[in-house]
Amino acid sequence: SFPTRRSSDLDLFRRLFMDCQMVRVEKPLWEEDGRSALLVYMFGESRPQESCVVVCGLRGAVQGEGDRFRRFAPKAPRLGTPSLYKSTSAGPFSANAFAYAEVDLGSAQTFAEVCRHGSERTVHASMEDLLQNTLAAWHPTRPAVSDGESVSTAYRRIVGVPKPESLQALMYERLTVLSRELAGIGMAVDLQNGQLAVHFAGQSNVYPDPNRVLSYEWYSPDSLLVWNSPGSFRPETILIDRSGCSCLTEFSECGLRPCLAEFFSMEASVRFDLFKPVKLQDVLEMEQELCHPDLLRPVLVDLRANPRRQARIIHLIRQSAADWIRERPALYHLGIYYEAVRRLLGSYGGAEQIDSEIFRYGQLVLSVGVLGRTLQ
Repeated sequence: SFPTRRSSDLDLFRRLFMDCQMVRVEKPLWEEDGRSALLVYMFGESRPQESCVVVCGLRGAVQGEGDRFRRFAPKAPRLGTPSLYKSTSAGPFSANAFAYAEVDLGSAQTFAEVCRHGSERTVHASMEDLLQNTLAAWHPTRPAVSDGESVSTAYRRIVGVPKPESLQALMYERLTVLSRELAGIGMAVDLQNGQLAVHFAGQSNVYPDPNRVLSYEWYSPDSLLVWNSPGSFRPETILIDRSGCSCLTEFSECGLRPCLAEFFSMEASVRFDLFKPVKLQDVLEMEQELCHPDLLRPVLVDLRANPRRQARIIHLIRQSAADWIRERPALYHLGIYYEAVRRLLGSYGGAEQIDSEIFRYGQLVLSVGVLGRTLQ
């Protein structure tokens, strides 16, 4: 984390803010892949107090993010989309300072906090601003046609899922390890004979083997459409100020991405990351509802408070992408499927993990199963 007492760290901040009399690191915002984001206040005699977001860390990662931002960011940004105020390097570290005009960063919450604790009205307003203003600023009038890449290849690349030839052993190993821990919450998982069998609470469900689903090579019914995007969606890296303005702070993956990717990445974060599942039956019912043939209808089952909030936020996302989803429902489900598989194959600490994380892996197993059946 920054800043530290190493001379290279201090030198980095001196270079970045050499035209300021004083700077104050207000708070850390997030850490990801060798980078840290900080809210920083700048002071000077002839200038009012200003704020910016500084993303700093190892030189290669931070410089790469700055280069991508300069290449792909909107040339005439709207409110909530920053300008790259300054970049610098010192020793093995680099930093980018992003300035946000007319945004009160000091009052901002993360979008994750708004989703978890905000009123329904606040969540709706924040989501509307994010989708219709902040993200829309990145999109050209017309999407472009991809260079012939299949949907499967594009999704594997942007989500981070291994190729099918290396996936089978990884999936079998992960589910073998997880099955021992999931037994502690009354869930049994078995992957064999081309099927994923899941047992809990006296019921058994059989789903397609994830390896088989992921071995299909999906293509768009027309050409794969792409547009300029700020990258993957993580609610912890999006700020919402007191006026409801949404601000992006992470740009390491910005560039051309499939048009559906922003929306399924956003849904996956809400569906799998923001809320702690507490009851497997609730998870199964919600997953089944979210895979209903009519993706745009509200979730109708009677859910507990957190799943109900999740379902309403997901409905807002889908409504915002209605034109895209209505024409390509299977490709939208496929994006969510890849997101669930990536999380299922992700880091796992074993028996020492707390129960809420074990429940989350149980949720991912159910999601992979239900989505796989939908895609079959």
